[in-house]
Amino acid sequence: MTHYLLHFSLLTIIFQSSLVYAEVKPLRLHLSYYPTVASAGVYIAQERGWYKDAGLDLQLVFKDLNISQNLIDDIADVAIHSGHEIIRQVAMGHDLKAFAVEYQRNPLSLAANASIKKLSDLKGKTIGLFTDQEKDFIRVMFASEGMSLDQIHFKKIHSFTVNDLLGFLKTKKYDAIPVWAFNHPVAFALKGYNTQQYPSYRYGFHFYGTAYYAKTATIQNRKEELAKLVHITRRGWMEAFKNPEKTAKEFMSKWYPKDQLIDNNYDLTLKQQIIQMKLIQGYLYEGVSPNGFGEMTPFQWRTSLKLAIRDKLISNKNIKVDDIFTDDVMKLVREMKP
Repeated sequence: MTHYLLHFSLLTIIFQSSLVYAEVKPLRLHLSYYPTVASAGVYIAQERGWYKDAGLDLQLVFKDLNISQNLIDDIADVAIHSGHEIIRQVAMGHDLKAFAVEYQRNPLSLAANASIKKLSDLKGKTIGLFTDQEKDFIRVMFASEGMSLDQIHFKKIHSFTVNDLLGFLKTKKYDAIPVWAFNHPVAFALKGYNTQQYPSYRYGFHFYGTAYYAKTATIQNRKEELAKLVHITRRGWMEAFKNPEKTAKEFMSKWYPKDQLIDNNYDLTLKQQIIQMKLIQGYLYEGVSPNGFGEMTPFQWRTSLKLAIRDKLISNKNIKVDDIFTDDVMKLVREMKP
């Protein structure tokens, strides 16, 4: 009899455990780009099983660059996007908030042909755009030099490949294109074509590079899960930076899209990813320690909001800094053990 009771108890425990696991709601994270080492911390943490160990069913999503709309349309629960985009969406009336920062320093930059010796040389020239949102950072950069968007031409870019973008610059279809400073410019240089770099943060664009954001209801209802997401991703980045070259090699072998290889050349792309892996550390951790990943300040958000209003990135002047971000998630992260 005792044997049967023990057997029944074990079955009950197993059934209840499986039921709890089945009830774990997926947490869908919309990344800012297709898989590159710019998101290595997330991929490494997921590969090691750390999210699962913490009870998270993290699902990575990248549909396209219409990230905010995808978040609004419930294609994802959480997304990563630039600080200025989050402010723009809130100003438009969307109930979204940032709850943690990814890249402290803004990596947005203009990569221009070598003939462009200074930013003002772009007057009358053509700048390519992947999305209309990119006009925002260009507007601020130009304003810092006493210029306006009326003085340049814009054309839509319909390709992400290094070869196409490099060809566009060489043929001067575009005189400059928006890039992340540690991504395409490195690839161009490895192919023997050096561009002039105009980093947005040096031209008045004082916004967080990228931040985690979600609908207010999601933050309220899934606060503990979001805190785990940030805390574990922090650990993922620390693991990734222990050996940047090894991380880049692992990333290339497991996650990098084969159709995005530079010149269909694995070794060349690996070299680019290794260099990128070494460069991004300064952008992630500017002003914070590795254990401070995710931290943000009201002062920075307030500065960014004033800038957005001043340079007319938004027309709604009634939003407040508390409308843009919440510290509720990071409070929980700070209580967690390193």
